[in-house]
Amino acid sequence: MLLNSMFDVPSHPEIKRCVITERSITEATEPELFREEEPQAASA
Repeated sequence: MLLNSMFDVPSHPEIKRCVITERSITEATEPELFREEEPQAASA
């Protein structure tokens, strides 16, 4: 069920957080992946 994430997430350094939700378990969906936000340009 979570094998894809277990092997994919470590190879993507931009992924900062992986949340396994109830839906991930009950409906066999992928967990929620949170990637690093791109830095905002400083406004002048």
